[in-house]
Parts: sequence; C-alpha cells; structure tokens
Amino acid sequence: MLTVGRCCQSAHMTQTPTTLEAHQITGRGRSVNPFVILEDAASFIAFAEEVFGAREVVEVRTPTPTGRLIHAELRIGDSLLLLADAQEGWQTRRHLSHPRRVPAHRPLKERSTGACWPRPVALAGADRNFVWGSANDTARTQVATPWSSSLRAVWTATMSLVRLYLSSFRTGQHPERLLGLAGVGRRTALVPNALDGLDAQVRAAGLDRDLHDLHAVGLDVTVLDLRHEGSLEQLSDYDIVWVRGGNVFVLRRVLADTGADDLLVELLRCDVMVYGGYSAGACVLAPDLNGLEQVDDVSAVVEPLMSGLALLDRPFVPHVRSPSHPETAACDTVSATYVAAGQPHWALRDGEVLLVDGEKVEFLPA
Repeated sequence: MLTVGRCCQSAHMTQTPTTLEAHQITGRGRSVNPFVILEDAASFIAFAEEVFGAREVVEVRTPTPTGRLIHAELRIGDSLLLLADAQEGWQTRRHLSHPRRVPAHRPLKERSTGACWPRPVALAGADRNFVWGSANDTARTQVATPWSSSLRAVWTATMSLVRLYLSSFRTGQHPERLLGLAGVGRRTALVPNALDGLDAQVRAAGLDRDLHDLHAVGLDVTVLDLRHEGSLEQLSDYDIVWVRGGNVFVLRRVLADTGADDLLVELLRCDVMVYGGYSAGACVLAPDLNGLEQVDDVSAVVEPLMSGLALLDRPFVPHVRSPSHPETAACDTVSATYVAAGQPHWALRDGEVLLVDGEKVEFLPA
C-alpha cells in the first residue's frame, strides 16, 4: 500500500524522533490514501466525527512535542483520510506534485453542491434553518446552532484555497501573475455567456479578441458555453476558467439557470482551478449586484438576480477613471454611490488587477 502521508512523515523524521512503524500503516485503507495538511487538524477531526460520522483511528495519532499532530487518520465509510498539522516548511495546500487538483469528495458523477464538502442536511434538519448562499456570510453558509460555528469554520477554511485573477478590462497588465496562480496548468475554459443576447457578429468579435489575448499569454483556450449540454461536467478538466465581460445580470442568470454558480464555487473552494475574468466576470463574484444596474441593462433578463456568488466580500467596480472605456462615467457613478453609502468596494481602472491567492489579497496597479 502506498501512503502519501508516510512520505511526508519520513521527510520530517530528520527533525523529530517521533515515528510510526510500517506495520501500523500497512494493511488498512485503499491502495493510495490522501494525506491532507491542515492548520488545525484536531479541530477538523472533531468536526468530521460530529457532523459526518467519521471515526478516528486513535492508536496511530502522533503528536509532536509541541502538541501539533504529525500524523492522524480518519475513517469515513470505507475510506481512510490521513492528515496532519502543518509543520515547519510544510504547505497547507497544493502539497501534491500533480498539477491537477480535484475535490476529495467526488464519489458520484453528479452535479451537487456537496461534491467538495457534503452539506450535513440530515443532521441540520429543516428546522435548523439551513440557508445556502447568504449574502451576509462570506462563507455562504449559515446554519443555526449547534452546527453554525463548526460549519462556518470549515467553510472559511475552504475559502482560503480560492485563487482569483480579476481584471478591470481584458487580461490587464499583469498576465504573468495569472500564469503564476495556475502553476503548470494552461488549459483554459473561456466562458462567453455575459454576451448572450447580443448580435452574433458582436459576440463573435468579442470572443475573437479574448481568444487572441489569452493565446498571447500562452494559454490553451477552449470556448465553453455554459448553456451547452455537458459543459458543466467539463469544468473540472480545466486549470483556469476565464469569464469575460458583458452584462453582469445576463451572466448571473445563466450561472443560476445552469447550476454553474454552485459548481464554480465548490470547485474554487476545493482549489481545482483558477477563476479569472474581467468586468462582468469579476463583478458577479460580489455578494450583491445592486448598483450595477446603472451600468448594465437589468431588463435584459426576465427575472434578474441581485445576489452574486459571494466569493468576494464586497462589490467589484471596473472601468473607473478609464477615459478610453465607454462605461467609465457610469462606473464612476456606481463607485461614488458606494462611497456615499459607506459601502467598501473594489474600484479598478482598466489595466489594474485584483489578485486573490488564498488568504493573500493583492491590488496590482496599472
């Protein structure tokens, strides 16, 4: 049996005398067992036991002299999950050498909001007021006690995996940082749906420009229309999803109608891909889209949604103080309205980029 965690542990043995004999690991689990490095493994163990019915293999729990766990195991159903606290020099994410990062909990080939972190609906129960997509909770999950604190901690932890490259216009002036976020991966899905409803020639011209921009960066690009059958099943095959600009309310409606909104959120939380985009493609990640009707035609859709995907903690306003862009005056007005209301927001000029890499947020000037 090959155990990834055993390799990680062996590397640490040069600094600590704590060890596990081979017979303690072999003979249990599957052929390859995932090893997850966390910031607080003990808390995750307690959460998994309480909510998912996991069972810790207590005889192999191995703390360091400082109390941090260098090795622990959880049995969930017929699977074994190995985990540890991050030690000196260890990374808490992207610790596998393979360039693709797939969600750990995807046992079924179905679109489900629980594919990465299954929601404990059965435990929470209808009477516990499970609310999905709350605009007031950056973790997008609010469950009444006794589950609220545990779930919020887990969802907040998964948000620390999210990678975003958000430009005001086109690829911005820092495309090398997009490549840095993606690592060795170059396969890119270009999502065109913010252009839905426009004249075919206008749509084609916009996509041609995007393809040129992304190819110039060195990306391998495929146009992925979310309305086409099978497109959602393909999303996790890409290293980058690039959502271009257009009408944010059209885009939001498509994301909701196809179920791509929940799927994108869970794939990003599981660190499967980088989300990149500009203008409407960035605006849709805010908790709330109110105010953007001053720029985009909200009547372009029959039932507009004013809630965003809440991957950002505040609104995103592109094209401010960008005289060469036709929407700059309207965007300046939106930004001024937010300022007057005391609403924190990201206001970017064309060329500028907002970069999110886990808990690190950078504003990249033009």
